[in-house]
Amino acid sequence: MGRRPLADSVRNDHFGRQLQRYRNRARLSQNALAGLSTISVRAIRNLEMGKVSRPRVTTVRLLADVLRLTAQEKTDFELAAAGENAGGVMAAPHGSPAPTPSPLVGRDLEMGAVLRHLWSEHHRINTIAGLAGVGKTHLALAIGAHAHNAEAAAVLRVRAVPDPGRAFGANGFGASGFDANGFSRLDTADLADLANPAGLAGLARRIDGRKTLMIIDDNDRDAVGREAMWRLLRECPRLSILETRRSSDHVGTNYHLFLGPLTTDGDAPPARERADCEPAVALLLEALSELRPDFSPTPEGLEKLAEVCAQLDGLPGALQSAASWAAILSLDEVVEMSRTEPQTLATNPSGSFDPVTMAREATRRQRGLQNSLLRAMSESSESADGWTVEEVADRLNLSRIAAAGGLQALRQDGLIVGRVRADGQRMRFRVLNLVRAFVRQEWVLDAARTC
Repeated sequence: MGRRPLADSVRNDHFGRQLQRYRNRARLSQNALAGLSTISVRAIRNLEMGKVSRPRVTTVRLLADVLRLTAQEKTDFELAAAGENAGGVMAAPHGSPAPTPSPLVGRDLEMGAVLRHLWSEHHRINTIAGLAGVGKTHLALAIGAHAHNAEAAAVLRVRAVPDPGRAFGANGFGASGFDANGFSRLDTADLADLANPAGLAGLARRIDGRKTLMIIDDNDRDAVGREAMWRLLRECPRLSILETRRSSDHVGTNYHLFLGPLTTDGDAPPARERADCEPAVALLLEALSELRPDFSPTPEGLEKLAEVCAQLDGLPGALQSAASWAAILSLDEVVEMSRTEPQTLATNPSGSFDPVTMAREATRRQRGLQNSLLRAMSESSESADGWTVEEVADRLNLSRIAAAGGLQALRQDGLIVGRVRADGQRMRFRVLNLVRAFVRQEWVLDAARTC
């Protein structure tokens, strides 16, 4: 019989030391632990000595219950048995609530729509798609917090793209393995493991039969591919997956939510009611109150905030940037910037949101009809109130079906918004102000290059 691989020996010794430590803390002999857990003394001795290559899940849980481990200790104990380092790869299904980073404003309908599909056997892969800065991650984290707190589900967050801007390290996590939102990590090495059968099998064992939500953030480059997702879903019957991505053209998703900007206009309610009626204004007020606790808007001030929101398209990332500017400028200065320099106002001084990069990425994904339609709607000033399907068809000499298809594609990519005006007669579409400003700049540069 050959020697055990070094990795197996290290893994089993680690679990054995944990077992022995918890047993000594409980002041139990091996005989006493065996009697309480219904596990043989010989099996406990072999576990502590690292002679068992893969402890059974039921054995590990029986021991954890008798030893009265906390939720986090139980998670680390199970991970050690599966060959993972302590510190947590997956949040336990019970324990302290998982908070969202800040209040979720104006997304009740969208959150409800995702939750209706999330645990359905027919909608096990769910996607939230939209522009950068539209609030996809925030919504996904709110859904994760709900799954953890209200439904006792384990929550596993996978960040497909490292975010060096986070205060919690290169992947957004501290030494404990948990990020600022209370979710556990799947670091770069484990992300690579999802590309091979052995890594997937290990993750499936850790998830086991627990009700689990896996949040895969920024998955545009398919760091976690559909094949890997379906392998996990087949092995884990109570697992659901929620991913965020910027593009809306991916296949293999059971449910797809296209997340647009927050509402900025309506039937022009009185100023005192505007914060309640317009989610964008409510979000801007929330952000301002955090940076300027003394800020108390008058009815006139609410009207100014509403104009800023409209100029910035109701994009949450842009509104957060405007709040940062409002911490060092007067409200009148912020309004003037929204009129003359919307891209500058939408650029966060801390560098966390860049509208130019957002617009460049989104517009360069457009091809053929969508590209022509986007440029026509951006460069023309003939329809200040937006374009109807018929106007688009007439302007570009298209059939009504082709025009509708082009508008639908642009809307799903978040580049245009559609609103029914107060007369309630026709849906009119307009390009986001920040996107239109970028397209016009590109048009000027293209004209200069051809001269």
